[in-house]
Amino acid sequence: MASRDERSVYVTNFNSDVTEDLLKELFIQVGPVDSVFVKRNEAGGRDFALIAFADPESVLFAVETLDEIRLFNIPLSVKPKMGTEQEKVYRRNQEDLRGSRPN
Repeated sequence: MASRDERSVYVTNFNSDVTEDLLKELFIQVGPVDSVFVKRNEAGGRDFALIAFADPESVLFAVETLDEIRLFNIPLSVKPKMGTEQEKVYRRNQEDLRGSRPN
């Protein structure tokens, strides 16, 4: 089984109305979810969540499907966890998309 990091997405840009249960309900739409962890930053920093899927294939599908989806009228940011193979694949895909656009 792939490591938890390889099966995780990093989620930011959500307000205090967003709960672990709500995120689980949203992310289960793209794949089986093992765990949801929400870190609230009371000191004025950004809240974030880590969603761990049962399999790594769900990570890029979650990014493609749920990045910028509006939750309480705020677009979520959904990215692969930094430093993972999933993030490398995501960045390569982004570069390929930029390179294929006509000037």
